[in-house]
Amino acid sequence: MKSLTGWSHHPLTSFSEHQIRWLFAPGSLTTQLKVLGDYSLELLDQRQCASTIYDAHALSLASGTPIWVREVLMRLNGLSCVTARSITPVETLEDNWKALAEYGICPLGDILYCDSTVSRTPFECAQLQADDPLEPLTRNLGIKATELLARRSCFIRNGSRLLVNECFLPDFWDRFAK
Repeated sequence: MKSLTGWSHHPLTSFSEHQIRWLFAPGSLTTQLKVLGDYSLELLDQRQCASTIYDAHALSLASGTPIWVREVLMRLNGLSCVTARSITPVETLEDNWKALAEYGICPLGDILYCDSTVSRTPFECAQLQADDPLEPLTRNLGIKATELLARRSCFIRNGSRLLVNECFLPDFWDRFAK
């Protein structure tokens, strides 16, 4: 069943086997991408801001709650393959996610999968809608695909949630998804 924002724990019937495999692949996406080619990560933005209604809904917060946002672009062999947007309430940075505020161009997986106190919720997937905060981030990179497929899940440490959203771009599906 789809949520009010278009995210679902189940793949859409239009998804191919390759799309389903990547949208629900467990483990570190960074580790999986590094196997496919020359991996690089570009930090696009990192800031504090007020949560949108969609951010607030995803983290079970009041709309406008201060959040920390980190937006990155992942490339394989120089091609833009994945955009990612990670968010957590600002109040959780000091105690549970302190390392994130200064993480720069390092993949988040380097800390999320090396810490036994961190757990991950099941994936949700979506064909991005224009009002999802990940959609304009991706479009601002000049991506013109009509269908943008994404996944998200929360990492939880001591009850504090970090939502990681990842959008797979056309070059990924065309050249690397197998």
